[in-house]
Order: sequence, then C-alpha cells, then structure tokens
Amino acid sequence: MKLSMKLILLSTVLMLFSISISTISLYRMTDINNKTQELSTNWLPSMKLASQLNLTFNGFRRFELVHILLSDPVEMKRYENIMDGLQVEFNKLLNEYHNHISEIDEGNIYVKLEPAWNKYLSIHSEIMYLSNKQEDELAKQKLLVEG
Repeated sequence: MKLSMKLILLSTVLMLFSISISTISLYRMTDINNKTQELSTNWLPSMKLASQLNLTFNGFRRFELVHILLSDPVEMKRYENIMDGLQVEFNKLLNEYHNHISEIDEGNIYVKLEPAWNKYLSIHSEIMYLSNKQEDELAKQKLLVEG
C-alpha cells in the first residue's frame, strides 16, 4: 500500500473518530441542557417557594408572640394587621407552590401542609382571642402546647 493511501486512510479514520466524538458530545450536552432547564424552571422555584413559606410562617409566629407580650390595644391591632397580611402572603405562596408540584413526594407534603396550616389558623384565632382579653398566660400556653 502506498504512503498516500495510508495517509488518506488515516485521515479518514481520524475524521470519522472526530465526527463520532462530536456527535456524542453534542448529545450529552443536550442532555445536560435539558437537566439544567428542569432545575432552573422547576426545582429552583419550588425550593424558593418552600423557603419563602418557611420565612413567612416564622414571621407569623414571631408577630403572634409579640402580640401576646403587648398590652397596648393600638399596638396589638397593628400586629394583627401585620399577621393578616402574612396570612394572605402564606396562602398565596401555598397556592403558587401547589402549581410547581412535579414529584409525588412534593404532592404528599402539600397534602399534609394545607390541613396543618388550616388547623394552625384555628388555634391562632383562639390565641388571638385570649391575647386580646389580656389572658397572656393562657395564650402563651396554648401557643406553646398546641401551636
């Protein structure tokens, strides 16, 4: 076999090898891109919403505790208004989170979370009633035991 034929054969083999590596790389990069898109459009928003739900709930609880400690009706009303706003915000975030559920585990968590939140709101109403009557010890006890 002549040298020119050997060079042509070698060049052809290298070119086919290069094309196959490029094709495999392109396929793998498409797979990486799809997974990145799933993370950025599904998982990250869900995680952000879960974090915001946690933050909103913690704020709600904090203002609830402050309300119990207060004795001034004007300040108590101000905190009630803040908690009302946080309750609306929590419900809005909960509905948004529901729209981002894509896994069975997330759905199972949501199914438990919504009734737990509604139960907590009924306890919250009792706590606010006691707090507004200045029965702070009973309100604290209810918050610590049931809330």
